[in-house]
Amino acid sequence: MLLPARRPCEARSSQVTDAPSACWSSTSPPRAPPSIRHRRGELLPRAAGALRTFFQVSALFTGASLGGMSIIQPCFDRSVVVRGADAEVVGSPAARIQLLADSSATGGALSTVRVTLAKDADGARPHRHDGSAEMFYVLDGAVQVLSGSDVVTTEKGDLLVVPPRVAHAFAAARGKGAELLVVITPGVERFDYFRKLTRIARGEEPPETLRDVQELYDTYFLSSPEWEAARG
Repeated sequence: MLLPARRPCEARSSQVTDAPSACWSSTSPPRAPPSIRHRRGELLPRAAGALRTFFQVSALFTGASLGGMSIIQPCFDRSVVVRGADAEVVGSPAARIQLLADSSATGGALSTVRVTLAKDADGARPHRHDGSAEMFYVLDGAVQVLSGSDVVTTEKGDLLVVPPRVAHAFAAARGKGAELLVVITPGVERFDYFRKLTRIARGEEPPETLRDVQELYDTYFLSSPEWEAARG
């Protein structure tokens, strides 16, 4: 069940607090701790406070501070409640995708899905997002994640955040299955993208049609020798 309510943001306070507000000011982008950077193969050690950091870092990477303008202005003032039993499930037996909340439900703040991968299953092939950062939080099992030219194995409780414009992919680690939460921010309407992938997997649409919607879903496919070598 979704309970969003989206309203114009002109009445919002421009002051930034420790937690992300419903609508960020266009002149005061969120602050990020100075120690937060995208380093080779680095994982945040704990999930506590990770979503707050994720929003802050993503705002910086997407240019929220350029010219005093904020690109991210999520605007919703009621909680979004998604019941797991009611959430649509797409994908395949090897890669099950539970659609939790799309961008339109969160005022553009984020889009999130829960992915369950069978043993050795592939998740997403190498691609990039030009306007959004993506977070991977491992709920169970082990996941191989491509981030730039690095391939990192993440395990239960580990978190990895990929900045915009950086190549990434993910799959279950060899000999393992996995369950993970995937969050993209700022949000992009992606549920129809996952439905399209499901139709392609079933042979209902040709794979070539993905090229026509790369810009629509801000998902640009690319090659990665590092990923090919890691996956064998």
